[in-house]
Amino acid sequence: MKYRITALIISSFIWHTAIQAQTHYIAVKDALRQYAGKLQRKDFIAFPEVREHPVQWTDSLPEGWLKNDHSAASPFVLHAQPGEFFVFQTAVWAIKERLSPVQIKFSDLKNEAGEVIPAGRITCFNAAGTDFRGQPFVKEINVPAGSVQALWIGIDLPRTAKGIYKGTVIVTVGNETQ
Repeated sequence: MKYRITALIISSFIWHTAIQAQTHYIAVKDALRQYAGKLQRKDFIAFPEVREHPVQWTDSLPEGWLKNDHSAASPFVLHAQPGEFFVFQTAVWAIKERLSPVQIKFSDLKNEAGEVIPAGRITCFNAAGTDFRGQPFVKEINVPAGSVQALWIGIDLPRTAKGIYKGTVIVTVGNETQ
């Protein structure tokens, strides 16, 4: 089964973030029982999250994640400023088995005027980057069975970015893509 997490970046105006309160956390074991029907035939679920509400635990998750569908039909909307290095998360829940390796890819971000922010300006800090000595690194992402892993993602937005940009974050493990 394929799903896409769609990210919209609105970068043409000053914004105020309205973050939905996600105060009700559910243990992953309880989530398995309560949402068994929704979780059938899935090895993992990927959830987008704003930086202002970071993933806090590896053994529980906000119940709202399980209720929301962030596929292409119901996108996840993010707000940013031109020239900002914008950071957000995609959390991955390894439902029953260890996930190895977790791969993350990004599409180009495109607006209605045809302007593009290339995927090369997007990075997952868990997978690659520069260490404290200034040396580049690449790391395999693995998620233990039953755990939630936050993947921190950054987008280097150009100063000229304006409008609504659409793109996707694709998480793949084995043959399953979300």
